[in-house]
Amino acid sequence: MLWKPFFLDPNTPAEGEDLEEHLDAKYGKGSYKKFNQPTSPLILAGKKLGIDFLAGEGRRFVPTMQAHRLVESLKADEKAQNTLVEKLFEAYFERAVDISQPEELQKIGEAAGMDTALVAAIAGDKLGDRVEPTVDDVKRADHRSKTGYNVNGVPFFVILAERLNAAGEVESRSDRPVGFSGAQPADVINMAMEQVVQDVMEAD
Repeated sequence: MLWKPFFLDPNTPAEGEDLEEHLDAKYGKGSYKKFNQPTSPLILAGKKLGIDFLAGEGRRFVPTMQAHRLVESLKADEKAQNTLVEKLFEAYFERAVDISQPEELQKIGEAAGMDTALVAAIAGDKLGDRVEPTVDDVKRADHRSKTGYNVNGVPFFVILAERLNAAGEVESRSDRPVGFSGAQPADVINMAMEQVVQDVMEAD
């Protein structure tokens, strides 16, 4: 599984915004309280997985470009990228950590096992043009995500399959990736995966 950048609001100010004010302005007055009810679907779904979204009291809506740059820097290492994303989510959603701050990103990157020098270089590159992946690299990846699959919200899943030969080389791949939005039930995701596998098996 690979993670691609997607910015909910690319124009978020550097200091961030009060989360309640941001959600109420975007979705209507009272939205924040509605989303944070103990009986809301998100809160209940999180509890089933051991995630306490209510623990992140005081969380702000903050810019995530530098965090996205860290994630994009690991796109060639699926395991490392997944570990970093897990740490970022846990820090932001459960501990209300401001993941726009270089010192916080440094702690998260180190906890995820990243090279400390690389984390420091990216987190400290305020203009985003000295260390790859640059800000422009991530913006282009964000644009490809939004236009290539018509993505307008997250979570969004794109599933594709590859068939490998005995040497582990790609023999064929699905030419019709399946994309869908939202936190779908397991059986829906399973059906999508079966469809993509069938496509790649019939590619010959």
